[in-house]
Amino acid sequence: MYCGKYAPWEHYPKNLRFSEVQYPLTVVNQFFDLDWPKGHFEDLKTWRYYVINYESFKNERFGPGKLFDTYEATLKLLEALHLLYLDNEDDDRSVATTDKQVNEEKQLWYWFAEKLSPEELMNPYIAVKRVFKEIKPQQFRDYLNEWIHFALSTHAVEDSMSMNEIILVYKSVKRLYSAAWIIRQRESDNPTLKKGPVNEADIRQGGGIMIVKKTEEGIIRIEQTVAEKLALKEVADAIRKAVPSIKAVIHINSFKDTDTFMLYILIDDTGTPISEDLNKAIEKAAEPLIHILTVIQSESILRSQNDDDKAFLKYVLARGIIVQESEDLKLKEQLTVNLRQTEDAGTPYYEQKFSESKMLYDKIDDEIEKENLREALRLIASSLTALLEALLFYKTGYKTANPDIDRLSWLTQLFTNEIERRFDHLANAEPELYELIISSQSDYLDAPPNATLAEVLKLKIELVNQRMIVRTLMSGIKANDALKKSK
Repeated sequence: MYCGKYAPWEHYPKNLRFSEVQYPLTVVNQFFDLDWPKGHFEDLKTWRYYVINYESFKNERFGPGKLFDTYEATLKLLEALHLLYLDNEDDDRSVATTDKQVNEEKQLWYWFAEKLSPEELMNPYIAVKRVFKEIKPQQFRDYLNEWIHFALSTHAVEDSMSMNEIILVYKSVKRLYSAAWIIRQRESDNPTLKKGPVNEADIRQGGGIMIVKKTEEGIIRIEQTVAEKLALKEVADAIRKAVPSIKAVIHINSFKDTDTFMLYILIDDTGTPISEDLNKAIEKAAEPLIHILTVIQSESILRSQNDDDKAFLKYVLARGIIVQESEDLKLKEQLTVNLRQTEDAGTPYYEQKFSESKMLYDKIDDEIEKENLREALRLIASSLTALLEALLFYKTGYKTANPDIDRLSWLTQLFTNEIERRFDHLANAEPELYELIISSQSDYLDAPPNATLAEVLKLKIELVNQRMIVRTLMSGIKANDALKKSK
């Protein structure tokens, strides 16, 4: 453990990007996009096990990088919380939160931090203040650095940190996780509520936010407010009037910031082939009412004997709400919904795509060394496309013959906002880079603009970041065997 003097500026954040320093709440949101609080607590417990034992962490599937992701996410979270605390230091937020509100939150929220004190529940910044009063941010970084070092080595931390210090760090991180969850639930636009009946008064009090609930199998199922039900019925009527061959309309996601619905549409494509023109016609029909994003599949998948063809529809039925369906369809009766991942014979599709992404990624540096920047860009775009295809199939069963980076990225919002948030940031902060990656896709007819070496390297770094996010999301699906050792 570092024992020297800290410089006065050592508490400044060292792991956050400039945009994250400006908006630290985004880091808190990203942290809980990776996993629920209980999952983070389990990862922390696993981490502690390897700190104090003569074993090194190695996830069976993803190796030691899985633990490094926990370390990095925790570092960023504590720095973001320190910034939020400083920003709110002069604001007595406990006045705005009453006992009544706390009790209502206990009833509505998916998870609640029971182990904080009553005053900390009303004002989580008190918990943050107390943690950082005991362990300064700069000292916290050094503690966590010791933790990751010993967890990934075959040595125990006993000679570097006392047991009291280990317990203090463990309990402090847990308190920060709990406080961060309360801050996220109260200050973000999309608090996560528990499954079960919620009356309309509770919905109005929550600001009309879409309710989500997490099934035992991990699929987030949506529910609708009364206003959404009425709006969606009008939307479904409008698009079925424009395209009579539509057989079913299913609501699978909502975006409150832009008042947008994501709809799954099943269509009889014998007379109306599925195409980009069809997609535009459907979205145009709904345009006077509300903006929609659509995923269109052929009704013929119901007759397919291939489970992969039906996988996404099974996910949609598990997650979404049927707005309209033809009388002869009866989706729930015709299709048995299996929410669990199944092991297919041979190499699963998502593993094929993940391997394809890595193979393309490994070729990028060779093309850069040859100064063949256009080919390097094509490899980056293709690797990213295969990566998103792997993730979407793994999480939802979605599979397409016409992959498009922009479309694939917004589909990931079915289970995380992290990937689309990165694309939005790239499009807004560096639009020329965004245009390069989009125009470098193999199905684009026009050649992408000429790129500089610096631009290609930036996009490769962006691909690396996306790979880390996808790796984390895919590793969270199945139980981590290491967790058993920590219990």
